[in-house]
Amino acid sequence: MKQKDDMDFALLLNRVRIAKHTDKDIEFLKSREIEQPKLSQKHSSCLCTELSC
Repeated sequence: MKQKDDMDFALLLNRVRIAKHTDKDIEFLKSREIEQPKLSQKHSSCLCTELSC
């Protein structure tokens, strides 16, 4: 668990949790964002059906 070994990250998560995050916190989190693969039309229709969209 990253927050267990990284006090700065744990503090950042706590600030987000209590809505006291800074612009720098958000910038850091966005820098760690990974792009999700896009679903094909076929798969997104199946997902929507399963979720009752």
